[in-house]
Amino acid sequence: MQDEIDTKALAYAQRREGRCLGKVSPNTYLWSCKKGHQWEAPYKKMKQNYRWCNICPNVPERTCRYIFEDLLHKKFPLRKPKFLEGLHLDGYNEEL
Repeated sequence: MQDEIDTKALAYAQRREGRCLGKVSPNTYLWSCKKGHQWEAPYKKMKQNYRWCNICPNVPERTCRYIFEDLLHKKFPLRKPKFLEGLHLDGYNEEL
């Protein structure tokens, strides 16, 4: 059973263009994305939530926010207004 999970974890990482670097505890693995970001997570949780690297998706958002802040000399913090029901605005400035 354990070998089967290891094989599935390796295959899951390959499909995501990343790597499963090994186990850090009985149910938790060390993962690496194609850009080299590393994190620990159980295979089961990754698979159930269709998760992968938490850092990569945020890079374009942060880059865009930095550009806005640099050009407009204003802060554009991440906001989570109630009307969006759990979603968020990547950047918002009340003055503009």
